[in-house]
Amino acid sequence: MASHRRVIYLARRMFGVSSASRTTIQSVTDVPTVYVSRMKYILEGNRLPFEDGFTCLTVPTCPVGCEQKPPKGKFFINKTTGLFVCHACGQTGSWRWLEKRLMDQTKNGASLNPPSFPHNESSKSQSEPVPENIMSRCEPASIVTNKVLNKCLQKLNIEHVQREHLALLGALVGPAEILLPLRGPCQNIGAWKHLYQSSDETKNPAEALLGVKSLGQLLLSNEEAWKTDKVALVASGADLLALTSQKIPAICLDSQHLPQEVLPRLEHFKTISIWFGEHQLQAKRVARKLGISRCKMIRAPELLNGPHSVLLAKEPNSVKLSAQLQQAENLTHPAVVSFSTLRGEVLDAVTRRDASRGMPWSRFPQLTATLGGFRDGELTVMTGPTGSGKTTFLSEYSLDLCMQGMSTLWGSFEIRNTRLAKTMLTQMAGMNLETNLNRFDEFADKMEQLPLYFLDFHGQQPLKTVLNAVNHAQYVYDLGHVIIDNVQFMLGLGDSESKFIDRFYRQDQVIQAFRAFASATNCHVTLVIHPRKERADEDLTSNSIFGSAKASQEADNILIIQITTTADKKQRKFLQVAKNRYTGELGLMPLSFNRESLSFVRKKVVPKVNDAEKSEEKKEPENNDLTKLGKSKVDDFELFLKTHANVLK
Repeated sequence: MASHRRVIYLARRMFGVSSASRTTIQSVTDVPTVYVSRMKYILEGNRLPFEDGFTCLTVPTCPVGCEQKPPKGKFFINKTTGLFVCHACGQTGSWRWLEKRLMDQTKNGASLNPPSFPHNESSKSQSEPVPENIMSRCEPASIVTNKVLNKCLQKLNIEHVQREHLALLGALVGPAEILLPLRGPCQNIGAWKHLYQSSDETKNPAEALLGVKSLGQLLLSNEEAWKTDKVALVASGADLLALTSQKIPAICLDSQHLPQEVLPRLEHFKTISIWFGEHQLQAKRVARKLGISRCKMIRAPELLNGPHSVLLAKEPNSVKLSAQLQQAENLTHPAVVSFSTLRGEVLDAVTRRDASRGMPWSRFPQLTATLGGFRDGELTVMTGPTGSGKTTFLSEYSLDLCMQGMSTLWGSFEIRNTRLAKTMLTQMAGMNLETNLNRFDEFADKMEQLPLYFLDFHGQQPLKTVLNAVNHAQYVYDLGHVIIDNVQFMLGLGDSESKFIDRFYRQDQVIQAFRAFASATNCHVTLVIHPRKERADEDLTSNSIFGSAKASQEADNILIIQITTTADKKQRKFLQVAKNRYTGELGLMPLSFNRESLSFVRKKVVPKVNDAEKSEEKKEPENNDLTKLGKSKVDDFELFLKTHANVLK
């Protein structure tokens, strides 16, 4: 937390803004190395019985003196990160703290002082007030009038839900909205899922989370979920109500992020059927975190819209969702698949081509048109001359995706996090905040809400240390994008034998490690690699990337920043897509840098046209395609054709 405050504090000093007590952009620091064998050894040494589960080691009672007397809940230790959670009092903390406490207990016995639990803000739900106008409109489902209830169910398209279902959930009902409670381990209400009438044409109600900024240990579930060892996971409140209407055990999770604090509450389930509709990649990430051996997935094409849509497509009374859940497929060994396993995904890629192309860039439509979009599990290599703006471009490139909900981890080894955060904040604001200090807090508050994290490394780092931090962040934050700037900073240090390894071979190891990470986690990795020393008058190509050919072979996409010097000694920059494994389409994107906003987004300039020019334009032939590009783009394109003949050949 101290490092978090330091980043925003230094950013405020750079902008000349006074310090304030705020939650800051999170970074991954001091990543612990956790071994399950060590955990078991310490627990056995303290004569603590435990059960080795899917994701946690479970101890019957709190081993360090719980605040609840007598303890009324179990104690869980995450086998991947070491985070412990006590369900008796809700306390959480790290394995390092717990290990030291247990060792002190062994040495000092009864004379040890009562524990002072570590403050772990990120693992607890962060509450915020629920708007009073919403609460005042709603009443408990058990006492709301039939007129209001029927009107609400009709507007939300959930007429298959009965009053008794909502009452058992503890729901509040308004004329056109429903509040579903999220509860903690002790069944205390900590937040609300708000279902209300959607403004678009879909029949699914819109949803929002009220009462918290982060969920912590909170879950939305029906009563049946805690009476069995089998459960269905869904991604929306409407889907939960659909399963509840047929008394099927169900829990609603956020498909984008599964907090590790929730895992202990799901530990007792032996079979978990994940029904996330079209969010198949997110379902796989959740399955890996929960344990593939006990997870199944709903992949049938006709069921890819979720339980709620299945009921709406037919008569609700004629559909048995329990029969649909029986179509859930086991997740076998990830290295062995058959076409029958891939058939549903292939059909999905054929029928939903735009979605399979990936997430588009809103700031760089030309890049989207060429690459198709930003896709999970790919490896992108970025190169360009020193000082060409690789980091500045990538900060905006990644910020664009992060603002669309892509969980992002930045690893900048040559630029401090404070400077990088300042650049991204300026790009987000679209203005120079040094001359607009009154708006700093406005944009800083917005940036704090983004799923954006930073590796707190600087300078040379061993590959093993970096991968440990990246894997930890992937597990905790469900990352979708990792940026490493740059690879050369992992070539100088390492194991004792690394001093005898060739630098090219060492770089191949780095690239291979991140390629494997991207494939295993469906997380997109962007690597910055400096080019070889080329002559100033020569264009960069895929062969210009430093090292062996492995970087260009393993990469799904290669982006190159090219610099051209005009006759009047002015420099112009282009982003060249030199490799595109998805569509094979290559292209050029002119880069125009705005120093005030630190942005590469090209502003549309509408030239003034007089009557004489208008008459001349009408005489131009209609089949000249270049005229459709606009004069500035034609100039850039023709200039690049002249000065980059080698690349085009």
